[in-house]
Amino acid sequence: MPSSWYGYLYRCFVDASNSDSFIIKFVNSWIGLSGTAWETPANWSCGSVPDANTDVIISAGTVVLNSNAFCGSLKINPGASFTVNPGYILTITR
Repeated sequence: MPSSWYGYLYRCFVDASNSDSFIIKFVNSWIGLSGTAWETPANWSCGSVPDANTDVIISAGTVVLNSNAFCGSLKINPGASFTVNPGYILTITR
C-alpha cells in the first residue's frame, strides 16, 4: 500500500456487519543501526527512509540530515539529538 494513502479510512464488512473504522498511518522510528545519517535505510525501523507521508519518531540517539528531505510529522524525545546540516532543509508536511 503506498504511503500516499495516509489518512484513508478503512473498515471491514463481514456477515452483513461493519467493523470499526481504522485510519491508515505510516510511522517510521529511528533505530540508528548504521550510523547517524537520516538517508541510510538501515537506520529506520521500516528499512526505508521516511517520505512526506510518514510520521517520524526519534526516541534516542543522534540523527544527522545531509540532504533535503520530507516527513509527515516529527517527534523527537528528550535525550535524542537531531541536526540538519547547513544547506539542507527538512520539510514537515503536517
